[in-house]
Amino acid sequence: MDVLTCWMFKNLSVILVIIASGAYAQVNSQTFGSGANQFSIDFVEIGNPNNSNDSNGYGSVGYGYKIGKYEISQGQIDAASANGLVGMEIPASPYSASQPAAYLNWFQSAAFVNWLNTSSGFQAAYNLAWDGSRYSMNLWDSQSAWSNGGVNLFRNKDAHYFITSENEWYKAAYYNPSTSTYSLYPTKGDIAPSQTLSGNSSGTAVYSPNPSLLQILDPSAIEMAGGESYYGTVGQGGNLVERLETAADRNNDNANENRVARGGSFFQETNLLESTTSEDHTPESQYWSLGFRISSVPEPSALSLLAVGLGALALVRRRRS
Repeated sequence: MDVLTCWMFKNLSVILVIIASGAYAQVNSQTFGSGANQFSIDFVEIGNPNNSNDSNGYGSVGYGYKIGKYEISQGQIDAASANGLVGMEIPASPYSASQPAAYLNWFQSAAFVNWLNTSSGFQAAYNLAWDGSRYSMNLWDSQSAWSNGGVNLFRNKDAHYFITSENEWYKAAYYNPSTSTYSLYPTKGDIAPSQTLSGNSSGTAVYSPNPSLLQILDPSAIEMAGGESYYGTVGQGGNLVERLETAADRNNDNANENRVARGGSFFQETNLLESTTSEDHTPESQYWSLGFRISSVPEPSALSLLAVGLGALALVRRRRS
């Protein structure tokens, strides 16, 4: 048996072990940085491509993708900065390392995403410039821009990580893949979630349903921000409002236009968590109530891994015959 055949048999066995174990279904964690400043981001897979829009016109995504299970934390920002990311200065004291990152403007969030890409050997998602004190952004040309689901001049077509778009975010928050329907809240239903200060109980969220009676004064740790959505995300309702990639006019063709935000925050009331509600902010704005979540292109599916394995086996058999 020659070297090529041995290599194929060796890698085929790895593939078959992965398939047999079920590990192909989801890559839960991606690791970044090095040494004492290494950190991980957990993702959940969002399948069911080409789902229909909700009645308000949002939520349809024509491709599979991954979305962060949690909001990006202050600790993850600090670790990236320790690994060489510049420009993450904010105008106020940050929350703790386990809490979501706030006060960053949209361009700083995009710089963090670019660092995730370039430090992992991928193409930067956003066409940013750093002048030593602030970030600015230019659009990609049409040949370089993302075009899956429509031309998106903000996002590069070869980016692996990116700020979550409105439709990507909306689907992960409200879509029920079992019934192909949408819920009103990102906690698996049309009934407002119960308030929690911290925890993961089903049907709960970190928000203030009646701020005049009991207003939460601080976000929770990102992993303790309430119950899960149908896809398994946490904190898409409450904790922090989440900045999205999408422009306020839903056409990503002006680098400086306002960006959409969704989900409500720890001090806001019930309606801010609903699928019917969105807001927008300038990309330069920095607020204690605004955070963000990232998304990614998917890992190879079970079928594609199986196809690789079967193809390798067929080639080996041909060579042996």
